[in-house]
Amino acid sequence: PAPKPVVIETPVKETIFYALRESDLTSDRENILNKVVEWCKKYPNKTINISGYADKGTGNPTLNAGYAKQRAEKVVDMLKKKGVPASQMVVNSYGDTVQPFADNDKNRCVIIEGK
Repeated sequence: PAPKPVVIETPVKETIFYALRESDLTSDRENILNKVVEWCKKYPNKTINISGYADKGTGNPTLNAGYAKQRAEKVVDMLKKKGVPASQMVVNSYGDTVQPFADNDKNRCVIIEGK
């Protein structure tokens, strides 16, 4: 019998960056989400982590927590509209308590990771 083909699972990691006080998904950001949707369709048994952040250099912890949460929730809502089931998504919001980048302005982001 022929050997089974080896499926190499490719992880996905996309980052959506935002300006100050911004949480909307523009068309260029939607293109990033389309890559995530394709990955989710290819690997329906895998989950993606969606993590919202805000920068520590502006605002205050309460405002920043709100922005980070809004950013993550808008990404989740758009992915649901594009057919990704809620069961495939894990959502986190870190406000300004975690800073994934050394550059303050880059910390206004949502990071989407699937492995």
